[in-house]
Amino acid sequence: MTNVKRVKEKGSNMHVFVDTNCMAILNVLNEAKEGIFGAVRFQKLLFLLLEEFKLPLNYTFYKRDMGPHTKELKADLKYLAEVGLIEEEARPTDELNDLFVYRITESGKNLLRETNIYKEYIDRFRLLLDSYGYERLDKLLDYVHSNYPEDVYAPDFQDILKVMRTDSKLAEIFGRE
Repeated sequence: MTNVKRVKEKGSNMHVFVDTNCMAILNVLNEAKEGIFGAVRFQKLLFLLLEEFKLPLNYTFYKRDMGPHTKELKADLKYLAEVGLIEEEARPTDELNDLFVYRITESGKNLLRETNIYKEYIDRFRLLLDSYGYERLDKLLDYVHSNYPEDVYAPDFQDILKVMRTDSKLAEIFGRE
């Protein structure tokens, strides 16, 4: 976590360390009255916060099949759930994977009331959710794919290695080393 802030919740002895990314997550969940349905949706919403709403986030997005992806979001969501600022509910689906629903807890809301570094951005969080938060996932993915070419993402090191291995293998096969 970068730009970490140590906060103590009122009426508690617990200190929680929250960075700017975690604060953004809490703000999105605070504005999403029913929560955010799905990790893929959450990925795209944070990407759009960064790209369209110019929110200062410290996420690096990589190209994936489902569009831009940041590895840090999963860790941030896990941390926020562990310290009780959000809840993560797994709902069974007809698909292979469960659908995760993310919601802010009362502790998370209290933390935002006490120390919200993004107060001046609340309208952006609302606009993000009004524009994209409740869109069908396939439409959201289409929007991101069609409006953000791959060159806006950071190159993924694993993809680069794969290409290098393939190029090396081809050179070996065709006698060019």
